[in-house]
Amino acid sequence: MNKKHLFLSKVYDSVYDFEKMKYKKKYSEPKIYTGGVDVKKWSKLSERQKKIALSKQWYVYFSFRNPETGLLERQTPIKGNANSLKTKEGRLEILTILRNNLSLALKEGLFPTTNDNNLSDEENLTIEEAFNYVLKIKKNTLAESSFNNFENRIIRFKKFLIEKGFQNKNISAVTKKDVSNYLNIILEKTSPSNRNNNRTDLSSFFSVLVNEDVITQNIVSKIPVLKSSPQKNKAFTEDEVQNIFEYLKENDLWLYYFCAHIYYGLFRNIEVVRIQIKDVKINEQLIHSKTKTGIYYKQIPKILINEFYNKIDLSEYNKDYFLFTKDNEPSQWLTPVNTKSGKKTTTTETNRRSYWGKRFSKIVKKKFNFSSDHTIYSLRHSAIGKMFLVKLNDYKKDDIPNFEEKALDFIRTITNHKDNKTVKNYLREIGYYKIEDWSDTLK
Repeated sequence: MNKKHLFLSKVYDSVYDFEKMKYKKKYSEPKIYTGGVDVKKWSKLSERQKKIALSKQWYVYFSFRNPETGLLERQTPIKGNANSLKTKEGRLEILTILRNNLSLALKEGLFPTTNDNNLSDEENLTIEEAFNYVLKIKKNTLAESSFNNFENRIIRFKKFLIEKGFQNKNISAVTKKDVSNYLNIILEKTSPSNRNNNRTDLSSFFSVLVNEDVITQNIVSKIPVLKSSPQKNKAFTEDEVQNIFEYLKENDLWLYYFCAHIYYGLFRNIEVVRIQIKDVKINEQLIHSKTKTGIYYKQIPKILINEFYNKIDLSEYNKDYFLFTKDNEPSQWLTPVNTKSGKKTTTTETNRRSYWGKRFSKIVKKKFNFSSDHTIYSLRHSAIGKMFLVKLNDYKKDDIPNFEEKALDFIRTITNHKDNKTVKNYLREIGYYKIEDWSDTLK
Protein backbone atom coordinates (compact mmCIF):
# COMPACT_ATOMS: atom_id res chain seq x y z
CA MET A 1 0.00 0.00 0.00
CA ASN A 2 1.46 3.37 -0.97
CA LYS A 3 1.92 6.18 1.54
CA LYS A 4 -1.12 8.09 0.29
CA HIS A 5 -3.46 5.14 0.78
CA LEU A 6 -1.95 4.38 4.21
CA PHE A 7 -2.54 7.97 5.34
CA LEU A 8 -6.17 7.98 4.19
CA SER A 9 -6.76 4.65 5.87
CA LYS A 10 -5.59 6.01 9.22
CA VAL A 11 -7.72 9.12 8.83
CA TYR A 12 -10.86 7.09 8.20
CA ASP A 13 -10.04 4.68 11.04
CA SER A 14 -9.74 7.52 13.53
CA VAL A 15 -12.94 9.29 12.60
CA TYR A 16 -15.40 6.86 11.02
CA ASP A 17 -16.81 3.35 11.38
CA PHE A 18 -17.82 1.59 8.19
CA GLU A 19 -21.17 -0.04 8.95
CA LYS A 20 -23.77 -1.17 6.46
CA MET A 21 -22.16 0.96 3.76
CA LYS A 22 -22.55 4.12 5.88
CA TYR A 23 -19.95 6.23 7.63
CA LYS A 24 -20.66 7.03 11.27
CA LYS A 25 -18.59 9.61 13.07
CA LYS A 26 -17.04 8.28 16.27
CA TYR A 27 -17.65 11.43 18.28
CA SER A 28 -19.62 14.65 18.40
CA GLU A 29 -17.84 17.98 18.21
CA PRO A 30 -17.19 19.37 21.72
CA LYS A 31 -19.50 22.20 22.76
CA ILE A 32 -19.72 24.55 25.71
CA TYR A 33 -22.73 24.55 28.04
CA THR A 34 -23.26 28.10 29.34
CA GLY A 35 -26.01 27.79 31.94
CA GLY A 36 -28.85 27.45 29.45
CA VAL A 37 -28.46 30.85 27.77
CA ASP A 38 -27.01 32.07 24.48
CA VAL A 39 -23.88 33.99 25.47
CA LYS A 40 -23.97 35.78 22.12
CA LYS A 41 -27.02 37.61 23.49
CA TRP A 42 -25.48 38.18 26.95
CA SER A 43 -25.78 41.96 26.77
CA LYS A 44 -29.53 41.67 26.15
CA LEU A 45 -30.14 39.47 29.19
CA SER A 46 -31.50 40.94 32.42
CA GLU A 47 -29.33 40.94 35.53
CA ARG A 48 -31.51 38.19 36.99
CA GLN A 49 -31.09 36.01 33.89
CA LYS A 50 -27.31 36.49 34.05
CA LYS A 51 -27.28 35.61 37.74
CA ILE A 52 -29.27 32.44 37.11
CA ALA A 53 -26.96 31.37 34.28
CA LEU A 54 -23.84 31.95 36.39
CA SER A 55 -25.35 30.01 39.30
CA LYS A 56 -25.18 26.87 37.14
CA GLN A 57 -22.19 24.71 36.28
CA TRP A 58 -20.59 25.55 32.89
CA TYR A 59 -18.64 22.85 31.09
CA VAL A 60 -17.44 21.32 27.81
CA TYR A 61 -19.40 18.27 26.66
CA PHE A 62 -19.21 15.74 23.85
CA SER A 63 -20.31 12.20 22.97
CA PHE A 64 -18.33 9.14 21.86
CA ARG A 65 -19.69 6.17 19.92
CA ASN A 66 -19.51 2.96 21.94
CA PRO A 67 -17.92 0.34 19.65
CA GLU A 68 -20.00 -2.41 21.28
CA THR A 69 -23.44 -0.82 20.94
CA GLY A 70 -22.78 1.55 18.04
CA LEU A 71 -24.49 4.35 19.99
CA LEU A 72 -23.16 7.78 20.87
CA GLU A 73 -22.75 8.11 24.64
CA ARG A 74 -22.32 11.35 26.57
CA GLN A 75 -18.89 11.52 28.21
CA THR A 76 -17.73 13.12 31.44
CA PRO A 77 -18.25 16.91 31.29
CA ILE A 78 -14.97 18.84 31.44
CA LYS A 79 -15.09 21.85 33.75
CA GLY A 80 -11.49 22.59 34.70
CA ASN A 81 -11.71 25.36 37.29
CA ALA A 82 -14.00 27.50 35.12
CA ASN A 83 -16.86 27.57 37.64
CA SER A 84 -14.65 29.12 40.29
CA LEU A 85 -14.85 32.29 38.18
CA LYS A 86 -17.91 34.50 38.58
CA THR A 87 -17.94 36.21 35.18
CA LYS A 88 -19.01 35.11 31.74
CA GLU A 89 -15.72 36.24 30.20
CA GLY A 90 -13.58 34.33 32.70
CA ARG A 91 -15.45 31.08 32.28
CA LEU A 92 -15.52 31.27 28.50
CA GLU A 93 -11.79 31.92 28.31
CA ILE A 94 -11.01 28.67 30.13
CA LEU A 95 -13.74 26.55 28.52
CA THR A 96 -12.87 27.73 25.01
CA ILE A 97 -9.26 26.56 25.49
CA LEU A 98 -10.49 23.22 26.85
CA ARG A 99 -12.93 22.79 23.98
CA ASN A 100 -10.33 23.57 21.31
CA ASN A 101 -7.74 21.26 22.85
CA LEU A 102 -10.31 18.47 23.19
CA SER A 103 -11.38 18.91 19.57
CA LEU A 104 -7.77 18.65 18.45
CA ALA A 105 -7.20 15.53 20.56
CA LEU A 106 -10.28 13.84 19.12
CA LYS A 107 -9.14 14.60 15.58
CA GLU A 108 -5.78 13.04 16.43
CA GLY A 109 -7.60 9.83 17.38
CA LEU A 110 -7.32 10.11 21.18
CA PHE A 111 -10.68 8.62 22.18
CA PRO A 112 -11.96 7.60 25.64
CA THR A 113 -11.91 3.86 26.35
CA THR A 114 -15.10 1.87 26.86
CA ASN A 115 -14.22 1.49 30.53
CA ASP A 116 -14.27 5.24 31.16
CA ASN A 117 -16.93 6.53 33.50
CA ASN A 118 -19.43 8.54 31.48
CA LEU A 119 -20.75 10.53 34.39
CA SER A 120 -19.40 13.60 36.14
CA ASP A 121 -17.86 13.70 39.59
CA GLU A 122 -21.24 14.65 41.04
CA GLU A 123 -22.48 11.09 40.40
CA ASN A 124 -21.29 10.15 43.88
CA LEU A 125 -23.60 12.63 45.61
CA THR A 126 -25.38 11.19 48.62
CA ILE A 127 -29.04 11.87 49.32
CA GLU A 128 -28.14 14.72 51.69
CA GLU A 129 -25.60 16.22 49.28
CA ALA A 130 -27.97 16.01 46.29
CA PHE A 131 -30.79 17.79 48.11
CA ASN A 132 -28.50 20.55 49.36
CA TYR A 133 -27.04 20.91 45.87
CA VAL A 134 -30.42 21.36 44.18
CA LEU A 135 -31.83 23.68 46.85
CA LYS A 136 -28.80 25.94 46.50
CA ILE A 137 -29.43 26.24 42.75
CA LYS A 138 -33.17 26.70 43.13
CA LYS A 139 -32.77 29.42 45.74
CA ASN A 140 -30.99 31.52 43.11
CA THR A 141 -33.58 30.89 40.42
CA LEU A 142 -36.99 30.97 42.14
CA ALA A 143 -38.96 33.78 43.72
CA GLU A 144 -39.11 33.63 47.52
CA SER A 145 -42.65 32.23 47.75
CA SER A 146 -42.04 29.67 44.99
CA PHE A 147 -38.79 28.56 46.60
CA ASN A 148 -40.43 28.17 50.02
CA ASN A 149 -43.11 25.90 48.55
CA PHE A 150 -40.51 23.95 46.59
CA GLU A 151 -38.22 23.57 49.59
CA ASN A 152 -41.00 22.34 51.88
CA ARG A 153 -42.10 19.65 49.43
CA ILE A 154 -38.56 18.52 48.66
CA ILE A 155 -37.57 18.34 52.33
CA ARG A 156 -40.62 16.15 53.06
CA PHE A 157 -39.56 13.81 50.25
CA LYS A 158 -36.03 13.64 51.67
CA LYS A 159 -37.46 12.74 55.09
CA PHE A 160 -39.46 9.95 53.42
CA LEU A 161 -36.31 8.57 51.73
CA ILE A 162 -34.32 8.61 54.98
CA GLU A 163 -37.14 6.76 56.76
CA LYS A 164 -36.96 4.14 54.00
CA GLY A 165 -33.25 3.55 54.57
CA PHE A 166 -31.67 5.85 51.95
CA GLN A 167 -29.65 7.82 54.52
CA ASN A 168 -26.18 7.10 53.12
CA LYS A 169 -27.14 5.93 49.66
CA ASN A 170 -26.35 7.55 46.33
CA ILE A 171 -29.11 9.73 44.85
CA SER A 172 -29.07 7.51 41.76
CA ALA A 173 -30.38 4.67 43.95
CA VAL A 174 -33.81 6.35 44.09
CA THR A 175 -36.18 4.73 41.59
CA LYS A 176 -39.41 5.66 39.89
CA LYS A 177 -41.16 3.17 42.18
CA ASP A 178 -39.88 5.01 45.26
CA VAL A 179 -41.29 8.31 43.99
CA SER A 180 -44.61 6.69 43.02
CA ASN A 181 -44.97 5.20 46.50
CA TYR A 182 -44.38 8.61 48.05
CA LEU A 183 -46.91 10.32 45.76
CA ASN A 184 -49.49 7.65 46.56
CA ILE A 185 -49.09 8.40 50.28
CA ILE A 186 -49.74 12.09 49.58
CA LEU A 187 -52.79 11.20 47.47
CA GLU A 188 -54.27 9.09 50.27
CA LYS A 189 -53.75 11.81 52.88
CA THR A 190 -54.67 14.91 50.84
CA SER A 191 -55.91 15.35 47.27
CA PRO A 192 -55.04 14.71 43.59
CA SER A 193 -54.18 18.40 43.23
CA ASN A 194 -51.66 18.32 46.08
CA ARG A 195 -50.23 15.06 44.75
CA ASN A 196 -49.75 16.68 41.32
CA ASN A 197 -48.08 19.74 42.84
CA ASN A 198 -45.59 17.50 44.63
CA ARG A 199 -44.99 15.55 41.43
CA THR A 200 -44.19 18.82 39.61
CA ASP A 201 -41.62 19.88 42.19
CA LEU A 202 -40.03 16.43 42.36
CA SER A 203 -39.74 16.42 38.57
CA SER A 204 -38.06 19.82 38.76
CA PHE A 205 -35.70 18.46 41.44
CA PHE A 206 -34.57 15.52 39.33
CA SER A 207 -34.42 17.70 36.22
CA VAL A 208 -31.75 19.85 37.88
CA LEU A 209 -29.72 16.72 38.65
CA VAL A 210 -30.01 15.64 35.01
CA ASN A 211 -28.96 19.06 33.74
CA GLU A 212 -25.98 19.03 36.08
CA ASP A 213 -24.99 15.51 34.91
CA VAL A 214 -25.47 14.02 38.37
CA ILE A 215 -27.95 11.42 37.07
CA THR A 216 -28.79 10.29 33.54
CA GLN A 217 -32.59 10.54 33.49
CA ASN A 218 -35.55 12.20 35.19
CA ILE A 219 -37.38 9.27 36.80
CA VAL A 220 -40.43 11.44 37.57
CA SER A 221 -41.15 12.52 33.99
CA LYS A 222 -42.88 9.21 33.19
CA ILE A 223 -45.14 9.31 36.26
CA PRO A 224 -48.56 10.48 34.99
CA VAL A 225 -50.40 13.57 36.20
CA LEU A 226 -53.75 12.70 37.78
CA LYS A 227 -56.96 14.42 36.81
CA SER A 228 -58.06 16.84 39.51
CA SER A 229 -60.53 19.62 40.05
CA PRO A 230 -58.53 22.59 41.31
CA GLN A 231 -60.21 24.82 43.85
CA LYS A 232 -61.34 28.07 42.28
CA ASN A 233 -61.63 31.44 43.94
CA LYS A 234 -65.28 32.22 43.31
CA ALA A 235 -65.88 35.75 42.03
CA PHE A 236 -68.03 38.21 43.98
CA THR A 237 -71.03 39.90 42.40
CA GLU A 238 -70.94 43.67 41.84
CA ASP A 239 -73.32 44.19 44.77
CA GLU A 240 -71.12 42.06 47.02
CA VAL A 241 -68.01 44.04 46.08
CA GLN A 242 -69.82 47.30 46.81
CA ASN A 243 -71.00 46.02 50.21
CA ILE A 244 -67.49 44.79 51.11
CA PHE A 245 -65.87 48.10 50.24
CA GLU A 246 -68.46 50.19 52.08
CA TYR A 247 -68.01 48.06 55.19
CA LEU A 248 -64.20 48.15 55.06
CA LYS A 249 -64.08 51.93 54.64
CA GLU A 250 -65.88 52.19 57.96
CA ASN A 251 -64.26 49.32 59.85
CA ASP A 252 -60.81 48.54 58.42
CA LEU A 253 -59.46 51.24 56.12
CA TRP A 254 -56.06 49.64 55.45
CA LEU A 255 -57.64 46.34 54.52
CA TYR A 256 -59.76 48.33 52.09
CA TYR A 257 -56.61 49.91 50.64
CA PHE A 258 -55.10 46.43 50.23
CA CYS A 259 -58.27 45.12 48.54
CA ALA A 260 -58.36 48.20 46.30
CA HIS A 261 -54.97 47.23 44.85
CA ILE A 262 -56.34 43.80 43.98
CA TYR A 263 -59.65 45.04 42.56
CA TYR A 264 -58.70 48.33 40.90
CA GLY A 265 -55.02 47.64 40.22
CA LEU A 266 -55.53 43.95 39.33
CA PHE A 267 -52.56 42.94 41.48
CA ARG A 268 -52.26 39.47 42.93
CA ASN A 269 -52.03 39.20 46.74
CA ILE A 270 -48.35 38.25 46.66
CA GLU A 271 -47.57 41.17 44.34
CA VAL A 272 -49.15 43.65 46.77
CA VAL A 273 -47.12 42.49 49.77
CA ARG A 274 -43.92 42.82 47.71
CA ILE A 275 -44.44 46.53 46.96
CA GLN A 276 -41.93 48.83 48.60
CA ILE A 277 -42.05 52.62 48.62
CA LYS A 278 -39.18 52.79 46.13
CA ASP A 279 -41.20 50.72 43.64
CA VAL A 280 -43.91 53.36 43.29
CA LYS A 281 -43.47 55.91 40.48
CA ILE A 282 -46.60 57.93 41.07
CA ASN A 283 -45.81 60.65 38.51
CA GLU A 284 -45.53 58.00 35.79
CA GLN A 285 -48.49 56.03 37.22
CA LEU A 286 -46.31 52.92 37.44
CA ILE A 287 -45.26 50.37 40.05
CA HIS A 288 -42.15 48.24 39.61
CA SER A 289 -43.68 44.85 40.23
CA LYS A 290 -42.45 41.29 40.69
CA THR A 291 -45.22 39.25 39.15
CA LYS A 292 -46.00 35.64 38.31
CA THR A 293 -44.74 36.11 34.75
CA GLY A 294 -41.69 38.28 35.38
CA ILE A 295 -40.46 41.63 36.66
CA TYR A 296 -41.83 44.73 35.00
CA TYR A 297 -43.81 47.93 35.57
CA LYS A 298 -47.54 47.70 36.18
CA GLN A 299 -49.81 50.63 35.45
CA ILE A 300 -51.67 52.34 38.30
CA PRO A 301 -55.20 53.28 37.18
CA LYS A 302 -56.49 56.70 38.13
CA ILE A 303 -59.22 55.20 40.28
CA LEU A 304 -56.58 53.55 42.51
CA ILE A 305 -54.60 56.80 42.68
CA ASN A 306 -57.72 58.61 43.87
CA GLU A 307 -58.66 55.88 46.36
CA PHE A 308 -55.21 55.47 47.92
CA TYR A 309 -52.15 57.32 46.61
CA ASN A 310 -53.70 60.79 46.82
CA LYS A 311 -54.51 60.10 50.48
CA ILE A 312 -51.12 58.80 51.66
CA ASP A 313 -47.93 60.87 51.58
CA LEU A 314 -45.30 58.24 50.76
CA SER A 315 -42.46 60.76 50.94
CA GLU A 316 -42.66 60.58 54.74
CA TYR A 317 -41.44 56.98 54.78
CA ASN A 318 -38.17 55.18 54.17
CA LYS A 319 -37.95 54.04 50.53
CA ASP A 320 -37.15 50.48 51.62
CA TYR A 321 -40.33 50.16 53.68
CA PHE A 322 -43.08 47.81 52.53
CA LEU A 323 -46.24 49.58 51.45
CA PHE A 324 -48.59 47.26 53.32
CA THR A 325 -47.80 45.94 56.80
CA LYS A 326 -49.60 44.83 59.95
CA ASP A 327 -48.87 48.30 61.37
CA ASN A 328 -51.43 49.89 59.02
CA GLU A 329 -48.74 52.04 57.47
CA PRO A 330 -45.52 51.51 55.51
CA SER A 331 -42.79 49.92 57.65
CA GLN A 332 -40.04 47.26 57.71
CA TRP A 333 -42.29 44.45 59.02
CA LEU A 334 -39.69 42.55 61.01
CA THR A 335 -40.07 39.22 62.76
CA PRO A 336 -39.71 38.89 66.57
CA VAL A 337 -36.15 38.57 67.86
CA ASN A 338 -34.61 35.22 66.93
CA THR A 339 -33.70 33.31 70.09
CA LYS A 340 -30.49 31.96 68.53
CA SER A 341 -29.11 34.97 66.69
CA GLY A 342 -30.70 37.65 68.84
CA LYS A 343 -31.65 39.53 65.65
CA LYS A 344 -34.82 40.50 63.84
CA THR A 345 -35.29 39.61 60.18
CA THR A 346 -37.76 40.67 57.51
CA THR A 347 -40.97 38.63 57.61
CA THR A 348 -41.20 36.37 54.55
CA GLU A 349 -43.55 37.39 51.75
CA THR A 350 -45.47 34.13 52.23
CA ASN A 351 -46.24 35.06 55.84
CA ARG A 352 -47.11 38.62 54.81
CA ARG A 353 -49.56 37.33 52.20
CA SER A 354 -51.03 34.87 54.71
CA TYR A 355 -51.52 37.69 57.21
CA TRP A 356 -53.71 39.71 54.83
CA GLY A 357 -55.66 36.63 53.74
CA LYS A 358 -56.48 35.77 57.36
CA ARG A 359 -57.37 39.38 58.09
CA PHE A 360 -59.81 39.37 55.15
CA SER A 361 -61.39 36.13 56.40
CA LYS A 362 -61.79 37.48 59.92
CA ILE A 363 -63.17 40.88 58.96
CA VAL A 364 -65.07 40.27 55.70
CA LYS A 365 -65.97 36.60 55.34
CA LYS A 366 -67.20 36.36 58.90
CA LYS A 367 -69.33 39.50 58.51
CA PHE A 368 -70.98 38.49 55.23
CA ASN A 369 -70.89 34.70 55.79
CA PHE A 370 -69.09 34.00 52.51
CA SER A 371 -68.10 30.44 51.63
CA SER A 372 -64.53 29.10 51.66
CA ASP A 373 -64.48 29.54 47.87
CA HIS A 374 -64.58 33.31 48.35
CA THR A 375 -61.12 34.71 49.13
CA ILE A 376 -59.38 38.06 48.92
CA TYR A 377 -58.10 36.98 45.48
CA SER A 378 -61.72 36.61 44.33
CA LEU A 379 -61.77 40.41 44.04
CA ARG A 380 -59.40 40.22 41.06
CA HIS A 381 -61.72 37.76 39.30
CA SER A 382 -64.66 40.07 40.01
CA ALA A 383 -62.87 43.08 38.53
CA ILE A 384 -61.78 41.25 35.37
CA GLY A 385 -65.28 39.81 34.90
CA LYS A 386 -66.91 43.23 35.25
CA MET A 387 -64.41 44.80 32.83
CA PHE A 388 -65.25 42.15 30.24
CA LEU A 389 -68.99 42.77 30.50
CA VAL A 390 -68.55 46.56 30.30
CA LYS A 391 -66.28 46.33 27.23
CA LEU A 392 -68.56 43.75 25.61
CA ASN A 393 -71.62 45.99 26.00
CA ASP A 394 -69.75 49.11 24.85
CA TYR A 395 -68.39 47.44 21.69
CA LYS A 396 -71.78 45.89 20.95
CA LYS A 397 -73.60 49.22 21.46
CA ASP A 398 -71.11 50.99 19.16
CA ASP A 399 -71.74 48.29 16.54
CA ILE A 400 -68.04 47.36 16.39
CA PRO A 401 -67.40 44.27 14.19
CA ASN A 402 -66.39 41.15 16.12
CA PHE A 403 -67.26 42.96 19.34
CA GLU A 404 -66.87 39.81 21.46
CA GLU A 405 -63.35 39.10 20.15
CA LYS A 406 -62.44 42.74 20.78
CA ALA A 407 -63.60 42.45 24.38
CA LEU A 408 -61.65 39.22 24.81
CA ASP A 409 -58.58 40.90 23.29
CA PHE A 410 -58.85 43.67 25.86
CA ILE A 411 -58.99 41.23 28.77
CA ARG A 412 -56.11 39.18 27.37
CA THR A 413 -53.83 42.23 27.51
CA ILE A 414 -54.48 42.26 31.27
CA THR A 415 -54.48 38.56 32.14
CA ASN A 416 -51.69 37.53 29.71
CA HIS A 417 -53.57 34.40 28.66
CA LYS A 418 -52.12 32.82 25.52
CA ASP A 419 -55.27 33.22 23.36
CA ASN A 420 -58.92 34.31 23.45
CA LYS A 421 -60.16 30.74 23.82
CA THR A 422 -58.27 30.48 27.10
CA VAL A 423 -59.66 33.85 28.21
CA LYS A 424 -63.17 32.66 27.38
CA ASN A 425 -62.70 29.50 29.46
CA TYR A 426 -61.38 31.57 32.35
CA LEU A 427 -64.39 33.92 32.21
CA ARG A 428 -66.73 30.93 32.03
CA GLU A 429 -65.09 29.41 35.14
CA ILE A 430 -65.65 32.58 37.17
CA GLY A 431 -69.20 32.96 35.85
CA TYR A 432 -68.77 36.02 33.65
CA TYR A 433 -69.08 34.51 30.18
CA LYS A 434 -72.57 33.66 28.99
CA ILE A 435 -74.01 32.85 25.57
CA GLU A 436 -77.18 34.56 24.32
CA ASP A 437 -80.42 33.57 26.02
CA TRP A 438 -82.04 30.65 24.13
CA SER A 439 -85.60 31.15 25.44
CA ASP A 440 -86.90 32.29 22.03
CA THR A 441 -85.84 29.02 20.43
CA LEU A 442 -88.11 27.04 22.78
CA LYS A 443 -91.35 28.95 22.20
